Amino acid sequence: MSGLRVVYIGGYTRSGSTLLDRLLGATPGAVSVGELRHLWSMGFIEDRFCGCGEPFSVCLFWRRVVGDAFPAMIAAEARRLNAQEEWLVKARHTRALLRPDQLRGRLRRARDEFAETRGRLYAAVANAAGASTIVDSSKNPSYGLLLATMPGLDVRTVHLVRDSRATSFSWLRVKRDPRRPGATDYFPRRQPHVSGSWWAANALLMEGISRFGPRRHLRVRYEDLVAEPEGEIRRIASHSGLDASVPEHKPGTFDLPVDHSIGGNPVRFIQGQVAVREDTEWKRAMRKRDRAVVTAITWPLLWRYGYLGRR
Repeated sequence: MSGLRVVYIGGYTRSGSTLLDRLLGATPGAVSVGELRHLWSMGFIEDRFCGCGEPFSVCLFWRRVVGDAFPAMIAAEARRLNAQEEWLVKARHTRALLRPDQLRGRLRRARDEFAETRGRLYAAVANAAGASTIVDSSKNPSYGLLLATMPGLDVRTVHLVRDSRATSFSWLRVKRDPRRPGATDYFPRRQPHVSGSWWAANALLMEGISRFGPRRHLRVRYEDLVAEPEGEIRRIASHSGLDASVPEHKPGTFDLPVDHSIGGNPVRFIQGQVAVREDTEWKRAMRKRDRAVVTAITWPLLWRYGYLGRR
């Protein structure tokens, strides 16, 4: 894996990470893979749709990756690895993961196996795509920290933030989940006090990792990205060592190729020209009580990120 670069998009859900993942994945030499953290569950176990529209088990890209990295993988082993990684990336372990040389016992064994299996995976993805940079929007802070401490990976972290009230409003919406073949599921919903608390916890974890972990972090606001996508993509590309020449037709409209993403919102299935614009429905449709609850929980970070009173 020597020299392989990973642009890791961290942050809270419903913040536009799938859109950013795809925009960066369209740059020369990069490949977008979505939320690669969920490969075991959404790929091997549930066989959900790839971003190309095919089930994971049918997609030729992932068949090549699996044949290269995990030719003998079975569902039972995928379940074991998924359970172990879900335990490993819990927030309570973040402080210990900041000191990888001091890990002991179960944590060290789990971290070592993570590095071994994920190392094979990322190398196989880069090989199958013919890419030197992988864009991963898994978002989980501890997962990103684990990647950043793996030998051979050059990890550049982008901390994507969005107004907590907008993300909380998104969690209140009823949304169809198209990720499973033949399914009619809906995305889960969260109450404002829950989504607001999780938004704050995620932001604080990302802040802590950026301060005490590997120092290649860049904060990006979703609102700035959709207001001036060309400028923000150039800024992120400069931070990440990418070629910023994203295919563009007219200001704010980008030509997105087929991708092979795991997880993410339905934007990952869109191909061709995509107009980048802000979703502002929450400003007129969110109930005042819900907005007040989220603001009360998250106001210090809203102020820090420029959403209250200042930029």
